[in-house]
Amino acid sequence: MEIVDIVKWQDCLECYWLHFHPFFPIVHRPTFPTKPSPLMAGAMIAIGSQYDTRPNAKEYSLVLLEACLKLLPKSPAITSRSRVTDIQTVFLLEVLSKFRSRRADVQISHRFRSLYGSFMHDRHWVSLNPLAVLNTLPSNPSSDALAKAQKFWVEHEARRRVLQAAFILDAQQSVLFAQPPVLLQPSADWSNSWERNQRIIDIPFPCSSDLWESKHLSDWFNLASAYKPMSLSAVADTFGGSMGVRPDSLDTFQSTLLLAHRLSSRRQDQEFESSLRQFGDILERAVAVQNRQSLIQSLARSQSPQSRTLFTYHAFLVAHYTPLHALLTVSGESWLFNKKLPEEEDFRIAKSRLRAWASDTGDVRKAVWHAVRVLQYAVAEDPADRPPEHGSALQGPISPQMELENVFGPIIESWHSTSMINWDGFLSGPVASSEPGPLTLLHANWSLYISALVCWAYGFNHTAAMFSQSPSFLAQHHRPNSNTDAARSYISTMLSLAPTWEHISHANIPVTVRCNTLALLKFIRLNTLQGRMGGLLNEGERVLARLGERKGPEGGMRGMWNF
Repeated sequence: MEIVDIVKWQDCLECYWLHFHPFFPIVHRPTFPTKPSPLMAGAMIAIGSQYDTRPNAKEYSLVLLEACLKLLPKSPAITSRSRVTDIQTVFLLEVLSKFRSRRADVQISHRFRSLYGSFMHDRHWVSLNPLAVLNTLPSNPSSDALAKAQKFWVEHEARRRVLQAAFILDAQQSVLFAQPPVLLQPSADWSNSWERNQRIIDIPFPCSSDLWESKHLSDWFNLASAYKPMSLSAVADTFGGSMGVRPDSLDTFQSTLLLAHRLSSRRQDQEFESSLRQFGDILERAVAVQNRQSLIQSLARSQSPQSRTLFTYHAFLVAHYTPLHALLTVSGESWLFNKKLPEEEDFRIAKSRLRAWASDTGDVRKAVWHAVRVLQYAVAEDPADRPPEHGSALQGPISPQMELENVFGPIIESWHSTSMINWDGFLSGPVASSEPGPLTLLHANWSLYISALVCWAYGFNHTAAMFSQSPSFLAQHHRPNSNTDAARSYISTMLSLAPTWEHISHANIPVTVRCNTLALLKFIRLNTLQGRMGGLLNEGERVLARLGERKGPEGGMRGMWNF
């Protein structure tokens, strides 16, 4: 397998570093080689292409993802003892395939499950102190000795970061797709008690981004000498307290890991609810402080590490309080993750469960409250408040055949005759923004889709058809930019009427507000689900299009409840 010339792919890699790396910093950028593993480079380029606005960039990303996935099984079994680049590649391909593959690939793959299990079985790689070599050096070590200590640290810290990132991905899959978690599965070898399992899975807390991203050996030495290792559970126990870790000192990766830890608890009681609410309050206060310190409030809210985690917090809780499979099944007309339900009875049960949930229950109120706050990031009051467009970091076309021909050529060649991609190169796009925002998360589009469905389900009742045909609604619907205006109006009204989830009720939210979700669905469909984004999101786009259709001679809205 030939080496990928990353200089010629620098634009896609820059998109990777800029938009993906802050959320999953598992690759050590200061020591990233000029000749990396071809498969790992392919995975990074495929992810970077997701943030490129040039024509067909996302379609190319899908093709490259499939090429990498076909080559991966040809490698020996990858475990926690494999090369660090191999385990990094497994994670990168896994996280991309969950949200951007051609199929609705929501189940954890066998290769990822095996790697995850090997980390748990062989905890030597987790418990080993990455600074063990540095701690043996004298107070004034030589440059060579420092370089060797740093190399040892990078190797082992990267392994730990893959495990930490896998923990986050496991929580994402469990919450956003209602899939069984991998890490917390009961084992016949251990007690099923949560306390025992918690000790088993306790993992190290990642070091600060300043230490991880330090470029100079002297800077690394100073930061590493002052570093005090902590476990994830220890940080979680003191987070937000007067003597604990301050939220404004955490990067996005660290705070998201803490959120995943909170959600991993098997206890679903008032203490669990209180813990989640406390976590959200801590993040809100941190964002509010940053907003006051910033001259441009929207910039702080969109780009601060705490704001990115706050988006994920709301997105996770939307799914947590929603019977997700029932919602997707009913809105998708008996289709779930691009698969038809085998039994008609399953569809009937899903309708019954969703109807009961949406009847002003506590869970639906919490889900709607969090959904509105997720949608708030996309439905901005002004286009300037939205995260900027993401394009190529460097100007100039990219030519897939020339640079990856030797690595992925045989697989990519099979797509030439069937794909609509212009393989001779893409047109240049705008320069990428300088900071990543919450909407650049790979799971952001799916979270916005779920949130829109939650608002639709809560507002759908027998009055919706009559309301949708009222003269005032039709006049608004046919005004220029009415979808954007109406979507903004829905979000702003819901925010003002329901400052807390307890304020959300049929009595407090007028039917003219609650049922006015048609423009919101169209806004999300046109602004976040358009284009070749993979089977999962493409199906979501079709669902939102169907929900916005009018049926019957009088134009009544399509009523999923009545099926």
